[in-house]
Amino acid sequence: MASNYAPLVAQLKEAVLASEGALSLEVRRAAYERQADDPAVAAFVHTVDQHAYKVTDEDVQALGKRLSDDQIFELAVSTALGASMRRLEAGLKALEASRQEVAR
Repeated sequence: MASNYAPLVAQLKEAVLASEGALSLEVRRAAYERQADDPAVAAFVHTVDQHAYKVTDEDVQALGKRLSDDQIFELAVSTALGASMRRLEAGLKALEASRQEVAR
């Protein structure tokens, strides 16, 4: 991503995906990539990735049987960051394609 914000985005990704936290780096990185081994975690990741507004208290409580509050937070942040980065990249590609089309 070539923009004035690239260094800030890199810092954010570093903080979420490479720094110490309550949730393992592997799980955070997997969530960022929309992957999870545990079915309950996979369902949560899918919901956050595709329909974040549909996450319910029940979804969080179901994870609370397996994960701490801090781990659930890190799982949500990692997933949301991955979703936002994919959407940002798609938007930038569409913008570039539009610019190229206008230039023809």
